[in-house]
Amino acid sequence: KEKSPPLVIMLHGEKANAANAVRMTGFSQKADEDGFVVVYPQGTGLFRKHALNWNAANCCGYAYEHEVNDVDFIVQLIDTLVADYNIDSKRVYVAGFSNGGMMAFKLACEISDKILEKIC
Repeated sequence: KEKSPPLVIMLHGEKANAANAVRMTGFSQKADEDGFVVVYPQGTGLFRKHALNWNAANCCGYAYEHEVNDVDFIVQLIDTLVADYNIDSKRVYVAGFSNGGMMAFKLACEISDKILEKIC
C-alpha cells in the first residue's frame, strides 16, 4: 500500500498573496520531487487577491482588525485535505513568511493536535 503523503501549508506574508509564496519558495517543485503535498492558502484583505494578511493574534491589518478566524480556516483546510487527498494527518507542517510566520507560530500554539512540532 502506498504511504499517505505529508502536507506543507505555506503562508504568505502581509501585503502578499498565495502566488507570491509559490514564486518565493520553490516548494511546488520540491513537493513533486519528494512526494509531499503543498498548499498556499490566501489570507484576507480589502482587495480579494492582493495585499492580504493573517490574523496572527496581535497583528496585522485587515484580518486582525476584522477578527478573521484564520485558525478555524486552517483547521477546516487541514481536515478537508486529509479526508479528500489521503494526507497523513500525523505529518502536517506549517511554514510562513513575516505575518505568515507569525500565523504559523499561532497555529502551532492553538492547534498542536493538527500540526507537527508542538512548540508552545
